[in-house]
Parts: sequence; structure tokens; C-alpha cells
Amino acid sequence: SAPAGYYEALAAYGTGTLYQNDFEVGAAGWTVVNSPALLNGEWERADPNGTVYNSFIAAPFNDAQSGAADHCFVTKQGALVEPAGLNDVDGGPTDLISPPLDYAGADGTITFQAWLFSSVNGSDPLRVEVTGDGSTWVPAVTIWPTTVAPSQTNQWTQYSFKISDHITPTANVQVRFRIEDASPGQVVEAAIDLFEASLIDCRYCQEDYPLQTSGAAVLSMCGDVLSAATPNTTLEIDPLPALTNGLLLFDVAPAPSPWNGGELISPAPVVLGPFFANASGTFAAPLSIGGLLPPGFALYLQAVYTDAGLPGGAGVTNALRVEWN
Repeated sequence: SAPAGYYEALAAYGTGTLYQNDFEVGAAGWTVVNSPALLNGEWERADPNGTVYNSFIAAPFNDAQSGAADHCFVTKQGALVEPAGLNDVDGGPTDLISPPLDYAGADGTITFQAWLFSSVNGSDPLRVEVTGDGSTWVPAVTIWPTTVAPSQTNQWTQYSFKISDHITPTANVQVRFRIEDASPGQVVEAAIDLFEASLIDCRYCQEDYPLQTSGAAVLSMCGDVLSAATPNTTLEIDPLPALTNGLLLFDVAPAPSPWNGGELISPAPVVLGPFFANASGTFAAPLSIGGLLPPGFALYLQAVYTDAGLPGGAGVTNALRVEWN
């Protein structure tokens, strides 16, 4: 449905989980705030009892992990086999607010599963907002209800957004799910499950200089963009044979030269020093070298290592172009 509908991809060194909750063991830190104008339908954690309105499922019968789990947040749990509209949202809004999430000095994404139904398509959206100070709320995702395929919202659907696209990340990021029935009399239901806050690892990795390798080991250097003000990086070689040893090599100008089934960065590279793999087959060394060379200078780094399973009993990694800024 481009250009109105599109996909986005995130490029990063990696991601990690800061916080997650599928609401099976509780909802510590989550709060519900109801407007004085709310007549019915406040958020609550429950094993949902579904409802049907004119052949459409209004409130979900199961959480987003149907068969694997039970609980989620829904807009007021009704009794089994209850008519739709008896305990749906009327008036409002009702807000479901996450605990504070520490994104100080970092960035990340918020991912969740949502369910939304309105008896009038395109009315009473589920508004997902984010704040960094607990008072100024910024729209992040607005989900408009529809029961028309292919964009039905009365089914569990995953949504995601990046924190820095909307606010400056802080140590007190919170997410708010707001739903209301602006014209009471409509049937409005919402649910939230599988909430996850992820961290984006935006380490800068030095550029790979492609050479013919021998063996599986990969050389990388990731951390700061190297400068006197940002000096820290980590040199890593992995996967290596357990407890093996090798040599780090460098040269100031590449001149690829065949060697033992691979290529060296130059016919006679300079030996920087030895390295030793741990029992897991990894060598990693934190380095503080940002001020080692002036801005604009670069050198080329490579490693060779012992490996009895390779021809000649040795492997050779890729090379890196390590640059100072």
C-alpha cells in the first residue's frame, strides 16, 4: 500500500532487552489513570473473556500468546458470555502507563501487541504516546480501528517505534496507551500484551577491508569513533579454536599478498604482538587508542592464528581499515 504504507528497517550493531512483560506474573510498576469523564471500561490485567458484536470479535477471547499464556491488559474484564457493550469503554480516556525505562545516554525501541475494536470503523483510535519527563506526552503510534481486511485491528498485531524518533531518550522514559469512547454508545475495546523495551547498540565498527580468508575467525573493532575525545574501542577475534594463539599484524598501506590459502595485508606486515583465545574460542581486548594517531590517519589490521584443522595449520582473518577522526 505504498506510499501510505511502508516498512522500516533498523541498522545497528545489535540490540538487547531493557525490559519486557507479558503480564503473566503481574504488572508491577504499571499504572492506570482514568479521566473523570470515564463511565466504564478502565484498563485491567486479566485472562480475557471475549465478546462478539454483529459477528465481529470485540473484546479478545485470548491474550496474544494464545495457548502458551493467559493474561494481558484489557479494557475492563466482563463476565463470560457477556453481551458486547456491557463493559466496554464509555467516555474516557483511560490510560495504561508503563514503569519508567532507563534510556539515559542510549536509544531503543518499544514493541508491543495490540488489539482494538470500535463498532464504527475509523473512530476512537488507540493512542500510544511516549514521555521522557512524565509530563509532556508525544504521539508515537496511532492505531485506527477497522474490521475490514486486510488491515483488521480486532486481532493481535505487533507494533514498534524507536524512542529517539519522538523524544530525546532519558532515564525516565514511559509509554502510555490511551483509549476512549468519544461518543458513548459505540462499542470500543482495546488490549495490550507482550510489551518489550529494547536497547539499540550503536557502536561504531571499523571498516572491513576484504581479503581472502582461511578459517572461520572474524576480526572486528567496535566502540567509539576513534578520536582523542572518544578513545574507546574493543578488538575482537571470534570464533577461534579454543585456547589457540596467534599474531596481530598491521601495515600502513594494503598490498594484498597470497599466504597459506588466504591473503595477507602486505607481503611483510608488521607484527603488532601475540594474542591468546579463551576456552570459548574468543579473543577480546578493550582498547583506549583514540588519541594514538592524528585525525585522518589510518592503518590496516589483520590476524593470523594456529588451527590444526586448516592447511598449513594456520588461519588468516579479514583485515580492518582502522581510521582516526
